[in-house]
Order: sequence, then C-alpha cells, then structure tokens
Amino acid sequence: MPAFYTNGRTNTARWPDDSAAECLKALDEMAGKGRKMLKDVRWGCMSGVHTGWAVVKAKDEQEVRDRIGSSYMQARARITEVGEFTPEAIESFHKK
Repeated sequence: MPAFYTNGRTNTARWPDDSAAECLKALDEMAGKGRKMLKDVRWGCMSGVHTGWAVVKAKDEQEVRDRIGSSYMQARARITEVGEFTPEAIESFHKK
C-alpha cells in the first residue's frame, strides 16, 4: 500500500494479509480508525491478492504510522521509502 515522506522522500506502506478473513479485518480497521488513510489505499482483493498499498507523503515513518490510526494496521504495515530516477541517474549506475 505504501509513499510517505516529504523532505524529497516518499514511502510506501503495504499491508500483507494472508487470507480473505484477515483482509476483511484490515478493511474494517481502515473503515473505522484509519479513515484518513482509506482514500489513499489501493487493495488487490478483487484479484485474489489480499494486500493493500498506499503512496502518501509524510515527514517521517512515524507520521505514516500515526496516519494509519489503527494499532492492528500499524503493526502489520511495511513502510518503505521510495523515489524516482532520471535517465541520467540510471546511466550513472552503470558507471559504478
């Protein structure tokens, strides 16, 4: 689910759920305590992938966790800083 950092940084938060029942619990939590994040989350349930992803800007990882709201979802969230590359940056990787 999931980008969350400002300061030129973006993170993603991902909520892996192994089963439809766990996914439904996660959806219920998001509809309740995590309402602020619900609009930012995209779910793979309809494809049989019971995982949610979000890309949101925030100043740090703690702000991301705070925005999630639900302690159940906070504990399951996998937050990853992500970024963008220019063609020049990609080319420079080959020179290292």
